[in-house]
Amino acid sequence: MDLLPDFDASKLNEATLQLATTQIFLALRHIASGGFNEKLGGDPEIFARLVHAMARASRETLNLQKYREACAKTKAAELKQLDPDRDLSDKDFELLVKKADRVFKVARPSSSSSAPAAPKN
Repeated sequence: MDLLPDFDASKLNEATLQLATTQIFLALRHIASGGFNEKLGGDPEIFARLVHAMARASRETLNLQKYREACAKTKAAELKQLDPDRDLSDKDFELLVKKADRVFKVARPSSSSSAPAAPKN
């Protein structure tokens, strides 16, 4: 997973939950057929576990969806809270000046170089 810099593990978990939920749903859909009953071995406890697993998987999928929606709302609220009249930090100011220099195609001496020495008389 280190090879994918933008990999989102929660999406993999969500896909796994959706796949499991789909498989359980398909198995429950064919409950009346003899094949499903034979697979369970006629044990009602196994059926109860299967239904419980379906409920848990569905609940976790819903929790993931709610979490994503809450993150999106929080991110939107944070963007709204940025005050355009706020005091800029040194880094923000430097980034803004560099961007303006690129837009107006102005060469500015780098801030890391020291000031030129005063001429000697």
